[in-house]
Amino acid sequence: MADAGGRALALEVDVTGPAYCNPIPMRRHAECEDIASAAVFLASEEAVFVSGLTLNAGGGFMAAGRIFDLKK
Repeated sequence: MADAGGRALALEVDVTGPAYCNPIPMRRHAECEDIASAAVFLASEEAVFVSGLTLNAGGGFMAAGRIFDLKK
């Protein structure tokens, strides 16, 4: 979100509470191991044919098409 001058606006979102976690289909924050597993996969032979891809390790947040209600 930006103001009229194109400057980014800071949003105050409680990233520890249910309002943040509930829209995430996994209903929790990512653990370090969740992100590390994605990185290890991409560096492995299992991903040899993967190219030009953005891998979202977000617990399904983007796939569910969820965003925060900024009007609150």
